[in-house]
Amino acid sequence: MAQTLAEDYNNKNLSSYIKWLDITRPGSKHSFSYLTNFLNKHSHWPKQRVIIEKIESSISSKDNEQKILEWFNNNPPISSKGAIDFFEFKLKNGKVLNKNEEIKKIWIEKNLTFKQQRYFIKKYSKYWNNNDNWKRFKRLLNEGKNVSARRTLNRIYGDLRKLGEAQYALSRRAPNVSSLINKVPEKLKNDPGLIYERMRWRRKAKLPTAADFLYDPPEKIENVRNWWINSRIVVRRLLNKKKYTQAYDILNNHKLPLRTDSGREAEWLAGWVAIHHLKNPKKSIEHFKKVYENTPNESMKAKAAYWVSEANGLTNQKNEEVIWLKIASKNKFSFYGQNASIKLGNLKFKNENKVLLRPNNLDDLLDVINIILKAGQEPEKTLVFFKKLMDLSSKYENKLFVLNEALKLENKYIVTSLSKKLNNPSVKYSYPLIENYIPEKFKNSSSTLALIHAISHQESNFRIKAYSSAGARGVMQLMPYTAKKVAKDLKIRYRKKELTRNPQYNVVLGTTYINEMLKRYKNSLPLALASYNAGPNRVKIWLKRYGDPRKGEISFINWIESIPLEETRYYVKKVLANLRVYQKKYKIELYEARHNTGKNFAMTY
Repeated sequence: MAQTLAEDYNNKNLSSYIKWLDITRPGSKHSFSYLTNFLNKHSHWPKQRVIIEKIESSISSKDNEQKILEWFNNNPPISSKGAIDFFEFKLKNGKVLNKNEEIKKIWIEKNLTFKQQRYFIKKYSKYWNNNDNWKRFKRLLNEGKNVSARRTLNRIYGDLRKLGEAQYALSRRAPNVSSLINKVPEKLKNDPGLIYERMRWRRKAKLPTAADFLYDPPEKIENVRNWWINSRIVVRRLLNKKKYTQAYDILNNHKLPLRTDSGREAEWLAGWVAIHHLKNPKKSIEHFKKVYENTPNESMKAKAAYWVSEANGLTNQKNEEVIWLKIASKNKFSFYGQNASIKLGNLKFKNENKVLLRPNNLDDLLDVINIILKAGQEPEKTLVFFKKLMDLSSKYENKLFVLNEALKLENKYIVTSLSKKLNNPSVKYSYPLIENYIPEKFKNSSSTLALIHAISHQESNFRIKAYSSAGARGVMQLMPYTAKKVAKDLKIRYRKKELTRNPQYNVVLGTTYINEMLKRYKNSLPLALASYNAGPNRVKIWLKRYGDPRKGEISFINWIESIPLEETRYYVKKVLANLRVYQKKYKIELYEARHNTGKNFAMTY
C-alpha cells in the first residue's frame, strides 16, 4: 500500500521518504530486488543496518543466486541468517575456500535463533569440535545470553564441561557453586573466566574475599570491561573501610591494558589513591602520566594532567606544576580543564568560526527534514536525518551548517545530540538555551537560569519526553515520587503525564527540588547535585564517611572523587562543567554567581 502511494507523489523525495518509512518499520516485508534497488539509490540515507537486515531476511531460494552472491560480496552479512545464506550459496556454487573454517566461524560468532541452531547443528555439527563449542559458550556467557549459553554447554563434554558448569552456575548465582567448583580439575582452576565468575559471585554476595582474586589477577583478562566494573566496586568498598594500602595494591597490579578505557580508569584511580589516601604524591605521578600518555580522550588527558600538576605542587615542583596545569587547561569544556583554567585565571571560550557551508549532494536529506516538519510530525523524527547529514558532512563548515539548521528548531534536544558529533564542543551548538521551557518566575535570576540549563543538559539533553530506565522523567529527570512530593509542597496539582509533556511543569518541580537541596546543604552546589542525583540519604552517609568539605575536612574535588557511585561522580562533574559554560553565556562571574536566595554558591573546589 505504502509502495503504491509513494509512486503517486510527484515529489521524488517525498516518495522516497514514504518508501523509507515503510521499509524501516518493524514487521514490513519486501522482495530482495525491491529492497536492494531502494538501497542502491539511497545508500546515504539513515538506518542502513535496518535495511540491510531486511534485505538478508528477504532472501529465498527463488531469488537469483548470482545476484545474491554479488550482493554479499559487496555487503558482508550482518545477520545470522545472512551469514548462513551466504555460506550456502557459495557452497552451492563452489566458491567456498575453507568449508570447515567458515562453518566454525558462524557457529562460534553468530547469535543463532533456536530454529537456526537446530538446523545448523543437524547439518554441520560434524565440522566443529569440543573446543569450538567452548569458544561459543564463553562468548555467549560473557554477553549475558544465558539460554543459548546453556544450550551450548549441554554439547560440551569432559573437563571443559566441568569448568563450564561451574562458570554457568556462578554467573546465575546458583546455590550449589562450591560443589561444582570442586569438580573442576586443578589444571583449569586458574582459568580467567572461572576466576572472573568467582570474583563476581563474591562481589555480589558482598564478601570481602572477592578481593582475594584481584591481588594477582590473570595475565590475560578476557572480558576487560566486566572485570573492571566488578573489581572497581571491590576497590571502592576497601576504600570505604579505610583499607587504602590493600586498595592500592590491587590497582597497582590491575593488569588491564592501558589501550582500553578500563585500564586507564584503573591507572588513574591508583594515582588518586596514592595522592589522596596514601599521601604519596611522588608515586601518584607515574600513574597519572601513564594515563596521559595512553589516552586519546581529551577530557581524560585534562584529568590526568591536572592531577600530575597537583602532585607536583605537593612536592614543591612549582615549574612542573604550572606546566601541567597549562596542559590541562587546553580543554575548556571538561571539569578538570576548567579547574586548571580557573587556577591560571584564564577560563575563556573562544569565539567560533561562523562560516556556514551547505553540504554538497545532500539536498534530498535536507528536503526530507523539511517534509517532516511541514507535515507537522514530531520534530524528533528529523534526528536520524540530521545525524546522517553530520556523518556525511566532510568539512567543519558543513557540520556547522547542519547544526545551525537544527538550532532553528524549538526542540533543542536535536541540536544538542548532533553537537556530540563534533570533535570539540561548541558553545553555540553544544550548549543551546531553552528559556522557552523555563517559567517567568525563574528568569529574574541569571544564576538560576544557568543552573537549570546545566542540570537539564546532563539529565536529558533537553529532551521533553526523556524517560530513564530507573523511571526518571522529562527535561530535569524527576522521579515520580519526588515530583509528587514537590508538587504537594508547592500546593499545585500533581500530573504525572505532564512530566514528559510540559517542560515548564517539569522545570518548576525540578528547580524547586534543587533549590531545596541547596538550602539543605547551605548552598554547597556539589553536595546539592549529588543529592539531586543519588538522594539526600546517600549524601548524608558520604559526608560522614569521607568528611564534610564545607568544614574543610576534605577538599570539594576529593569529596567528589570519593563518591562511590560512578554515575553520580560523573554527573556532579559534568553538571559543574556545564554550569561554567552557561555562566559565561549569561555573563555571570565565576564564583560570584548569586542564587535567587541572595546567597553565593559554595563552589570553591
